[in-house]
Amino acid sequence: MRAQTRRFLQNLLSPLAGDNNTSNPRTARRYLYLSLGMAAIILAADQLTKNLVRSRIAPWESVPQEGWLRLSHVQNTGSAFGLFPSQTILLSVVSVVAIVGLVLALRYQPLRNGWTSLALGLLLGGSTGNLVDRLRLGYVTDFIDVGLVGGWRFYTFNVADSAITVGSILMAIILLRSSAGKPESMPGDGTTQAGGG
Repeated sequence: MRAQTRRFLQNLLSPLAGDNNTSNPRTARRYLYLSLGMAAIILAADQLTKNLVRSRIAPWESVPQEGWLRLSHVQNTGSAFGLFPSQTILLSVVSVVAIVGLVLALRYQPLRNGWTSLALGLLLGGSTGNLVDRLRLGYVTDFIDVGLVGGWRFYTFNVADSAITVGSILMAIILLRSSAGKPESMPGDGTTQAGGG
């Protein structure tokens, strides 16, 4: 059983090891599976944690009451960082458009490396997680509350927000490296473009 699990994980993560030949259907499929697998993991983790918070912490309450890290049940009708409050319909439409764009990117754009696949999976999973909340509840459940004890606090966020942030940063790095003429591989990816250093 361990050997099967190890082989499954190696096959799933092998795009990160760097076969850059996207014309190979098997490689393209691995990239797609990596993206969809990451999206499914993020969506499941996001919904599970939000359901736990909703079932165990009353709205607008925090556990513990004080501290640099708290679980706070926040019902966010806006977007990240408190922008666009009470704009659930607008934000749902924007989320659907973003998800359709990500699905089209997965379907029609050859993914150049595993890092791009990973970034797209993070973005897709996070966007879908928050959209599920908006459509089901009319708001997004946020709960990770970080800040200084007795002072400044960062905006409360959730697993989906974290995935969107990491995916966006990763995609920005990929695009910056690509536009700067650098190889499209990431450190440890094992691939370089022809003529690249």
